[in-house]
Amino acid sequence: MDIYYAIFWSLFLLMCFDKYLSKIEWFKNLTISVLIIFLSIRYEVGNDYAEYYNQFEDFKVYGLESYFEPFFILIYSISPSFQYVIILTSILSLVFIHKGINYFSSSRYFTALFIFFSVHFVILNIHLIRQGISVAIIFFAFKFLFEGNKKKFIIWCLIASGFHSSSLVVLLLYPLYVYGLSTQRRRMIIFIISILLFITIPLVKPVVFNILGSISITARYASVYQGGVFSSSYGLSLGILADIVVFLVFNFWYKNNKMSEFILILCSVSIFISLSFNDLAIFLRLGYYFKVMYVTLMALLLTSQYRKLRIPLLILITLYGYNYIHTNLSQGNAILDYQTIFEDSIKFITY
Repeated sequence: MDIYYAIFWSLFLLMCFDKYLSKIEWFKNLTISVLIIFLSIRYEVGNDYAEYYNQFEDFKVYGLESYFEPFFILIYSISPSFQYVIILTSILSLVFIHKGINYFSSSRYFTALFIFFSVHFVILNIHLIRQGISVAIIFFAFKFLFEGNKKKFIIWCLIASGFHSSSLVVLLLYPLYVYGLSTQRRRMIIFIISILLFITIPLVKPVVFNILGSISITARYASVYQGGVFSSSYGLSLGILADIVVFLVFNFWYKNNKMSEFILILCSVSIFISLSFNDLAIFLRLGYYFKVMYVTLMALLLTSQYRKLRIPLLILITLYGYNYIHTNLSQGNAILDYQTIFEDSIKFITY
């Protein structure tokens, strides 16, 4: 477990010199390459590892028996062993995270990377293999939404859906003209609808699952999330409350420009999903596509024009990130004991 803390404090140190290091592109590439290697050589690490390993074994023996996202099946098809699946997915997810951070937080790259590792790395890159790739691609695709390049944005959303079909939810941003909403109207609409859905969703949950279960592309997810812990309410967690606080602080204290306004809108959607679908886990996970933008939002706050806020915010974000990492490593049933492929050559047995 010590390796997670070592990476955490290493990235914290790099963040302290962000003003200088973010100007060095080759050093950014080197840093993300180290994280890719760390992720690629893991073995039996992550909650979904065993499930995908068994799925891969079945696919190699029996082939495709039901609908599965095509690009992930392509990775299965070209991989001679499951470890190659881990390597390819690790490269894909972190390359697109790197591209997204480098676009939205180029001058604050190591601050954003530190925040990403602290809050999102474990869940998106270790636990959620397929959706982790999809979230990373959408993070990069938001670049085209910001630039107004509708065609490229849609293309990248479709590519992301080839790894996890839930990514198609982000296509709702364009027809809703979310970007055109004023700050005041955005706040009012988001929180009113959130409260209404928070109240009504538990009442219509059976109907929602029946509809999802009748559609081939969503039936598999509906069957997984319909019962047990997946269908229970998450409550107003510390993470959701922290998101709301950061969002409100940014709204009132940061001098908005075109990019920061765009980031705020995506973070607004994240809060909307967290509150509205708190009782419906299958939809709650849709928030990951927007929640990842908090990485750039917090990086902006740490370099805001309010210099007196920087040190307190840095301390709070560091403590929150450390607590999140420590909680994941020390509590629950998460499979995070780090071991590598080099401990046993059997990992590279091929078909």
